Amino acid sequence: MYRFKKITHLLTLLFIPFLLIYCSDDDPVSTNGDLDEASFTIAGDINAEVDGIARFGTSGAGDEETSWEITIADSGPQTFVLVISTIDLDGVEQPSTGFYSITNSPTAEGEFSAIFTDMEGDEPGGTEYSTIFGNEGGTLEITESTSSQVSGNFSFTAVTVDDQTNEAVGEIVVTNGEFVATPMDG
Repeated sequence: MYRFKKITHLLTLLFIPFLLIYCSDDDPVSTNGDLDEASFTIAGDINAEVDGIARFGTSGAGDEETSWEITIADSGPQTFVLVISTIDLDGVEQPSTGFYSITNSPTAEGEFSAIFTDMEGDEPGGTEYSTIFGNEGGTLEITESTSSQVSGNFSFTAVTVDDQTNEAVGEIVVTNGEFVATPMDG
């Protein structure tokens, strides 16, 4: 459990540069028509129809790219961040089109994890819901995968855990997820 918690915190740190570049209040992000866009429905502890900006790319430490992710966030006053990612410590490549599992094991081949951070939550830095804890999960379908665009759809169930007991204390169900993402560095 501790290892997965470390991975969750690592993934959270990996998307901070995205937040600083693309989601600042004084420099609003404009989208490119249908590119950069994402939407999904969320139910459970949070109930909302959500729209955001979608980007994809790799990140890692040093010269080695160890994580490939789709990051979805809103701009203006930021209310949420969703990261769907996979990790390969030997180096990661952009996934091809197809169906993938969203699970509690983002280091397994062909599997992803999802972390939704509610920035308006009660916790400092927001309330984090993740598929890494417990047996929650879902699916990711990538319908297009090129160097300039990744698109597809997703759905998953995630939980938030008590930091002291590591027991689930809340749940969200994300459905009808769609995205058309452009590169983070583009």
